[in-house]
Amino acid sequence: MSIMKASVIITTYKQALILDVILQSLLNQKTKYEYEILVCDDGTDDGSNYELVKKYANNQQKIGIRYLWQQDKGFRAAAARNMGIESANGEVAILLDGDMIPDPDYVQRHTSFHATHKKAVLTGGRLLLDDSKFFKGIKKKLDLQNLLAFIKDNSVINSDEEEFRYNWSTGDHPWMAVFSCNLSFPISQHSIYSEMLEGWGVEDWDLSKRLYQNGHTIYYDRSLLAYHVDF
Repeated sequence: MSIMKASVIITTYKQALILDVILQSLLNQKTKYEYEILVCDDGTDDGSNYELVKKYANNQQKIGIRYLWQQDKGFRAAAARNMGIESANGEVAILLDGDMIPDPDYVQRHTSFHATHKKAVLTGGRLLLDDSKFFKGIKKKLDLQNLLAFIKDNSVINSDEEEFRYNWSTGDHPWMAVFSCNLSFPISQHSIYSEMLEGWGVEDWDLSKRLYQNGHTIYYDRSLLAYHVDF
């Protein structure tokens, strides 16, 4: 049996500074699974995100990285994510927002979960680092390992959000626990976002509810972390 392959889909807009760290972390994942990275740009027009992808395209790990772009017509995260989902070569989509830095075991934990849980939706937790100016300064001084350690040590949990999501995930409306900033699901005809929904958050619930109604089980793992740097 072949080993499951994942497609990591990053939705970004004018976030080159943090995208640089995200790509470094994704290129240094501790995992047995094969994966690719798709950077889905919601209209950045200064070339900064594209240049980053070029910089890392010929990485030593030989992990495929592709850059997908759509015109800036407002906040269209659903359409940007669909670019990645529709272009993906993997069996599982792992979604990550452009201000979320993943742990070194991020790909392993998401992908291994789907290897043993069929028709599952897995959504993880997030810690918040809300001092972007400090992050910009410290990024220049630390290598990746020490930068990730710094972010982990200086991030905080939103305990109210965590409690709400846990209660939703174990209640009658588990799709409400789903945040696309840290999410994975099997790629299928059902795993497409509604592009009629624009703005923040509603498209997450719409997709997860449709997957739930199609027989997917929704899991919330608060220990599966990515770090939200507030820009």
